[in-house]
Amino acid sequence: MEFVGGGWVQNDEAVTDYQAIVDQMTEGHRFLLNLFGQRVHVTYQIDPFGATDTYGMLSALMGVDAHVMDRIPLPTQVQFEKHKKMQFVWKTSQTLGDRTMMMSHVMDQLYGSPIGFDFDAGGPLNPPTTPQNVDLRSALLCTQILVRTSLSCLSCLL
Repeated sequence: MEFVGGGWVQNDEAVTDYQAIVDQMTEGHRFLLNLFGQRVHVTYQIDPFGATDTYGMLSALMGVDAHVMDRIPLPTQVQFEKHKKMQFVWKTSQTLGDRTMMMSHVMDQLYGSPIGFDFDAGGPLNPPTTPQNVDLRSALLCTQILVRTSLSCLSCLL
């Protein structure tokens, strides 16, 4: 089992004092470490309005290896998609160097399910997968995955 985020809550990044971020992340990470013996490797900030360098820097300094984000400025997202940069190494602090770098990913379609695969919704746009349509549904999902992965260039990081 992998715990993602690990804070006591998912704090807002627009007006939160850094000490409040540290306190709630410490509380959540300590709880997970004490109860499950696991540390958090990935943060998941998809609903705050923006990803701040402060949050990224604090996460990296807390030992987080990777970050998933959403709600970046639309012009930035358009450029990321155009240049296949939806995954990148985020250098969150110029002064603290490599200790604050982490692998990052920008979600391309907010935090929704792939088209036709909203399993909670049902209906004609989200049909169930059955033995009769499993080949068609698998092909549709694979096509969507290939389109989404075409927005990234992981080899650029190697």
